Amino acid sequence: METNQQKDVLKERIVQRNRIYNFSKVVGNVSTVRLLRRGLITKSLKNFIILNGIPGTGKSTCGEIAGLYLTCDNPGEDGEPCCKCSSCVSNIRALQTTGVSDHLVKINLGRHNTKKEVEQMIKEIFVLQSPLGNNVYLLEEAHVLNDECQTALLEEIDRLDENVYVIICTTKAHRLLPELRSRALQYNFTRLNTKESKMLFDMTCQRLGLTGTPEVESLIIRKAKGVARDLVTLTDFKIGRASCRERVS
Repeated sequence: METNQQKDVLKERIVQRNRIYNFSKVVGNVSTVRLLRRGLITKSLKNFIILNGIPGTGKSTCGEIAGLYLTCDNPGEDGEPCCKCSSCVSNIRALQTTGVSDHLVKINLGRHNTKKEVEQMIKEIFVLQSPLGNNVYLLEEAHVLNDECQTALLEEIDRLDENVYVIICTTKAHRLLPELRSRALQYNFTRLNTKESKMLFDMTCQRLGLTGTPEVESLIIRKAKGVARDLVTLTDFKIGRASCRERVS
């Protein structure tokens, strides 16, 4: 029997295996993704944005794709990063491992939220960033910061250089200081509807080379409750394991 720790490790591996780095592969939240891409294409994206929504609805994924585009050597006219240049390759590797590259940094503030850590983060963002090219900072779960730490972040937001972008991904934007929210453009992410869930199920099965029965599809869609990450994880785990058992037998 698997322990909870083993299950968490397995789930994380499945999530990483199914990570996507193009907007065209994002299912659901059509209007939100369209607005985000338009801002990138027209170079009108604000330097400080908030991606808000319940867990697993695509905030981090879209934040990462936006970060890749902003630091890409050959960004597409369609708002997509090329995912082939040296910058994209380096940044994707960082997103999959340490979360840190020369121009893209991802920090989970739920794990690094002491005053000292926040002060160091602010120093790196607003003082030590490279003057060449864009620099993107993905800050996850910023709502866990206390008012003092949020105020320290707020004091520097208005000083952002033109080449520095801060993207906050949070499940509870209402816990951010009103003054902090007012500085940002907020994008909201919601659950998938049934049609979108079916589409994502089919795309996941096709990409992984799996085949699911209508009964299994219905069960997974019902259990996922419109949460994209859960739907992909369940599809990979349930159908993938079943396929492995069939090959073994």
